[in-house]
Amino acid sequence: MPGKLQTQVSFSIWTRFSRILFTWFLFQSSCLVFARDSRNNIQHQTVAPMKIFVDNQNDFPPVILDCPRDLEVVEEQDQPLMEVFRATDDDKSVNGVIEFSLKSAEEGEDIKEKFKITNHDKGAAATLTLMSPVDREEKSRYRFYVIAEDHGEPPKNSSCLITVYVGDINDNAPLLTSSSPDNVFVQIEEMMSMMAEIKVNAVDPDKDSQDEADVRFAIASCSCGQGIFKIDEVSGEISLYQPLDYEKMKECVLNVSGTDDGGRGLTSYIEVKVIVMDRNDNAPVFTQVIQKHFTTAPSAGDLIATLAVLDPDEQGTNEFSFEDDSAVQEDFNLEGEFKQKLMAKRTLTESSYLFLVKATNNPQGLTATDVSSCVIVWGNYLTRGLVDITIGVAEPERLVFSEPSYSASIEESSPADTFIVQVVAERADDAPASPVVYALFSPTVEAALKIDSSSGKIYVNNSELLDYEEVEQITVHVQASAVAVNESTTTGEEEVNLVGFATVVVDLVNLNDNEPYFTSDYNQISIHEGSYSQQNPVVVQDIQVEDADQRSDSLALSIVSMEPASDPPVFQFRHHLLTAVGELDREKVPAYVLTVRVTDSAAEKSQNIHSTDKELTITVLDVNDNPATFDNFPSTKSVLEDEKVGYVIGTYPAKDADVDATITYGVTYARKDGETTSAFIMDNDGNLILNNELDYEQRSQYVLKLKAFDGLFTNERELTVNVLDINDNSPKFEQDMYEAKIDSGIPVGTRFVQVHASDKDSGLFGKVTYSIIADESNAFKINSTSGEIYPSSSLQKTNENSMTFVTVKAKDGGDPALEATVRVNIKIIDNRQADESPIILPIDPVFVDEDKALSTPKSPE
Repeated sequence: MPGKLQTQVSFSIWTRFSRILFTWFLFQSSCLVFARDSRNNIQHQTVAPMKIFVDNQNDFPPVILDCPRDLEVVEEQDQPLMEVFRATDDDKSVNGVIEFSLKSAEEGEDIKEKFKITNHDKGAAATLTLMSPVDREEKSRYRFYVIAEDHGEPPKNSSCLITVYVGDINDNAPLLTSSSPDNVFVQIEEMMSMMAEIKVNAVDPDKDSQDEADVRFAIASCSCGQGIFKIDEVSGEISLYQPLDYEKMKECVLNVSGTDDGGRGLTSYIEVKVIVMDRNDNAPVFTQVIQKHFTTAPSAGDLIATLAVLDPDEQGTNEFSFEDDSAVQEDFNLEGEFKQKLMAKRTLTESSYLFLVKATNNPQGLTATDVSSCVIVWGNYLTRGLVDITIGVAEPERLVFSEPSYSASIEESSPADTFIVQVVAERADDAPASPVVYALFSPTVEAALKIDSSSGKIYVNNSELLDYEEVEQITVHVQASAVAVNESTTTGEEEVNLVGFATVVVDLVNLNDNEPYFTSDYNQISIHEGSYSQQNPVVVQDIQVEDADQRSDSLALSIVSMEPASDPPVFQFRHHLLTAVGELDREKVPAYVLTVRVTDSAAEKSQNIHSTDKELTITVLDVNDNPATFDNFPSTKSVLEDEKVGYVIGTYPAKDADVDATITYGVTYARKDGETTSAFIMDNDGNLILNNELDYEQRSQYVLKLKAFDGLFTNERELTVNVLDINDNSPKFEQDMYEAKIDSGIPVGTRFVQVHASDKDSGLFGKVTYSIIADESNAFKINSTSGEIYPSSSLQKTNENSMTFVTVKAKDGGDPALEATVRVNIKIIDNRQADESPIILPIDPVFVDEDKALSTPKSPE
């Protein structure tokens, strides 16, 4: 009866494997159990399948590939960090399921606030993403571990150290300071062509401390006007176009700008106040002849006169002295702090004295107050004054000039004999006298001027000495002399020598007689490309020009021509600053050739205007302003599913119009948000590479998004990869073995059992046909399409067992074809004889631990 053994039954296990010693490589095996009885010396047997499962142990930890890793992410960018991690685990089932997590490598830091890892493909891969923008100035590096842990009991894990470096962008303006101890307060002596070093320094928070800040400096404004100060755009050193004059300006306030990123980034400003310090750069001037009359002779120690001069310098430290060989020193003495008191040295016996005194700047005459007031003696200037002293009851008769002091002006470099001014002297009482004779009394300037002795007309003597750039003013003394005959009550007629003195001040008028010129010999400059405008100009170069006739701020700079031309213009002068005011695109125009002109100005319309031209080549430097682009990019690509890992599916290099662009590539799924693929990678050459094995039966199409990143811009293109099927799956029967019973009298051609095999491959590769390759009784055939088996001839029992078998082959349509076989056990019965074969009850699966031999159970008692 079914389910119960009536007699002694022996069991054996038959397997297709040579031994029943299962390792973890064998996860599941099918065995056949045969049951035979031996009643009445007739053996009956039954075969049943039995499943043996190998119990997988968690004896392998996950292994993270490509470890450790150094990554980089750019601060404050929307471009996310997207890094794929893959891990393998040799364990199977739940023990091989991996889950990724993060752990900080630095104490006290919660790395999960910035980074997130997302598991994919049942733990086979995970994606590391950046959750929020990072700031390099706050933290320039992150260190943490990616943990891969399986689901075993107990679980096993491994870790991978990740270092993420934060790349810098220009998000902080430079910090500007001055080299002056007071930071923004600088003292400069007037009339210095060179100045004490003033330097604006810059620190860029975006740069590491060891990196030099790439800042470009410019003078944005100056309270004293343009063309006085200049600044080296790279070093930040401030210098002078021309000397400062304390008498014209006492302080200047400079507003200095510093723009980082080579002059195309963020800008900061600093105010630098320049205090002009007075120095002794002007000669003292005797404005008139010093005339004194005494009715009685002064005695020793009497004050004769206090000497005074006009000096534009504030310090007024002029010291007076006699001519070295002057005999007057026997009668007079100079006393006082600056020898300004003319004293009688002894009782004066002569009736008249006429002599020169000198006024000289006195460096030793400075007081502590003077020094604290920034008064500095620069050099010694000397001028001479005329002293006329008379003694007597009555003041002597003199020749009197129509004016005590004459003023006149003349253009510099006027030719010889050019009339300047006429002086006129005559007797005060209108009494007769001989004709007046005129003479210049200042020997230091006689070479420049001359006077007609009879008319008193003063002319140019030597035009070369009348150079405004050398001297702006000339002061001379004129002596007029004549002889008069006076009536005397005692002696009758007597001759009297009459004299008179006047001062003549001649101002030279500056002419535009010098051409302006460029002080720098450079002819090539550069600027980074960018979009500039009138509202957002960028200084290209501070063009330094000078003119001996006038201040440089009165010189006009202009662009005469530019090749190639642009409308509106891309360059423009603002005072002496050549600025970019239009769009500069290196990829369109890599360089411009400019002809620039400096033009002076004339005070009078009759004066000539001079100009000088200079050719400048402006090279446009590259910046990263173009994204990388894919050219000749296909929309689809096909790859066989059996291609090996490392196979290059296609090469898609991106091109970047920028110079020396560094392009990195990436690939993600295009239509599944947040999903990444580890099946494909791109190398630095733009090769799309197969990174994992493909399986058409698992997935036949990937829609990828290929990315090219140049450090700032990302360009994406979509590519569909179709996986082509190959014949890589053999047909598989639904059962490991088939059993059938058939009556010995069944008609030929009657179908009594059907086998079925399926093939995962598609198309012809998945089409299965059947054939019988072994037939113990040579009595059966099979339908090649349906798998139905039928007798091809009359059946006869060959023994008491009435058992036979056929082996069926299932073959797919590949070339070469793949195939599988299955055994079909056929029991031929006679309806007249009961089937008394033993019945095997359902057999539960057997579970054994991996790496353990299967023990043989003892026979039942």
